[in-house]
Amino acid sequence: MKTFTKVNKDLGLKETSDWGIINSDENRVEEFILYYFENSVEKSTEMEFINLVFSSMNEALISKKNTIDIDRLFYKFISKIEKNEINLMIINLWASYKSTDTDPFPVTELINKAMVYKK
Repeated sequence: MKTFTKVNKDLGLKETSDWGIINSDENRVEEFILYYFENSVEKSTEMEFINLVFSSMNEALISKKNTIDIDRLFYKFISKIEKNEINLMIINLWASYKSTDTDPFPVTELINKAMVYKK
């Protein structure tokens, strides 16, 4: 199992508070998701990873850097997340964000679609 420190080293990320938000990158969505699929990470790191991927995907959607393949990979990522209590709280939090002109959250729509199909 990969530790938080090992994940940071592997991906060249900063070890900081608000890790998923600070390290989000609209250009690395695919890389982050594939890393998650290819590596077993500790439970505490998994919840941070959800924030990292959701925040990165949100940025990609805002800047229109997502593709159909990235969208599909994102849906697959959501389906692969272990649906334990903490992870579901994070997913539901992101799914509840209201998008505004000053604070857009287009990722919310994708998360909600993925969760509807999952049910």
